[in-house]
Amino acid sequence: MLLNRYNVSVAELRPTKVIQFGAGNFLRAFAEYLIQSANEHFGFNGNVAIVQYVSPQGALQINQQDGLYTLLLQGIKDGIAVQEKQIIDCVTQAINPNLDYQAFLALADLPDVRYIISNTTEAGIVFNPTDKFSDTPASTFPAKLVQLLYRRFANVKGNIDKGFIILPCELIENNGLCLKQICEQYADLWSLGRDFGLWLNNANHFCSTLVDRIVPGFPKNTPELGYEDKLLTMAEQYYSWIIADAEKIKDELIFNQEAFNVKLVSDLTAYRDLKVRILNGTHSALVPVAYLLGIDTVREAVEDPLVGKFIRQLIFNEIVPTIKIDSSECEEFANDVLERFANPFIEHRLMSIALNSLAKFKTRDLPIILDYQAQFKRIPSRLALSLAALLVFYRGSFAERGQIDLVDDVQFIDYFKTKWEQFTFDQDVKKLTDQLLNNEQVWGIDLSKNVQLTEVISNYVSKILAGDLTKLVEELDI
Repeated sequence: MLLNRYNVSVAELRPTKVIQFGAGNFLRAFAEYLIQSANEHFGFNGNVAIVQYVSPQGALQINQQDGLYTLLLQGIKDGIAVQEKQIIDCVTQAINPNLDYQAFLALADLPDVRYIISNTTEAGIVFNPTDKFSDTPASTFPAKLVQLLYRRFANVKGNIDKGFIILPCELIENNGLCLKQICEQYADLWSLGRDFGLWLNNANHFCSTLVDRIVPGFPKNTPELGYEDKLLTMAEQYYSWIIADAEKIKDELIFNQEAFNVKLVSDLTAYRDLKVRILNGTHSALVPVAYLLGIDTVREAVEDPLVGKFIRQLIFNEIVPTIKIDSSECEEFANDVLERFANPFIEHRLMSIALNSLAKFKTRDLPIILDYQAQFKRIPSRLALSLAALLVFYRGSFAERGQIDLVDDVQFIDYFKTKWEQFTFDQDVKKLTDQLLNNEQVWGIDLSKNVQLTEVISNYVSKILAGDLTKLVEELDI
């Protein structure tokens, strides 16, 4: 039987308090999880109406199940591998504005709606000057949002207390500020008037946020449910939501609960560094070293005696010192990350993380190397070894691994391929290293001009090519 409100006993319908743009696995495992928990434990008493317009079938599928779906939380909890299951019942409906524009606009008329949450991917918060107010609907997410906001403005006759708390989850810097600025652009483009502009700015609270939860999606090995669920979603146990620019409405945010690991802060910068450097930076840094040593998954890397020690020392000795947050908070997050890496329910393959490794290393790890060098007047050895291993990785083959299937910008792959093909083992590795590091399109700067760095990297590349990677990792402690 298909999961729906006729087949499963769930809570009575609550008033709709949240409009959500996006119905992907992430929001269903992140936002709806929090709202469900707030309903069950903190008296939120609110439901979600979803705006879904990417797939014609997306809204239909949600409505066929009356908004119900199963969430599996799988991971390490209090040091123990745990799998938990719950039915999420806080979604009331899904609307595709491309199919029913009036129903979409009518969401703005719901009296209890206070929150708007979105995750339209990094490409979703954009401005399209060809969008028109008369479009049904406009093409971009911000344009659709302005259409909805204007309907609200007109309906409440400009009442400043009837705006929204807007919480974008898109993974771009200052997502709330960026979204607000684009909404203002549309208001100007469409000549929506001074009064609407004032209401847009004063009645609505655009908060920048930083989200963190690994959501692999539909699990490969599904447990026996006793019903059919086409929306079954899996996520890890860990959950974090950092919200900025919320000072004016902090008392309204029932989500601001320690139990949810939700934090209200004045500035996201340090927390972004915390996440990007420790979680994402470690991911990127461990891949070339672990892969060249014959390891295939993140969990195997963390559990390997040699590589696991390398990862822990990389985090605590080289990354944490560059983050401008209290060291105890950094260490707590770092330990959480290591626990998440060891999740037995998630098979996170290194070659999946290796996609576009050059850009990832440039944005995640290179700033750490340069900050560490500036702070301590030396090169962080483990991050340098990771960079050296990455250069060898982009040769496209390695003795113990054979052919390596690189997935990256074609021009970067071709550049590295050409330089490696021109290299012979009787040539100067330092010259090769300089050539691989001087490409500003790859690294953003000419790294070959950093003499201290290139000397360390070229030494490591020589030893890796000589088959001494294991010995190198072992000797980093000496």
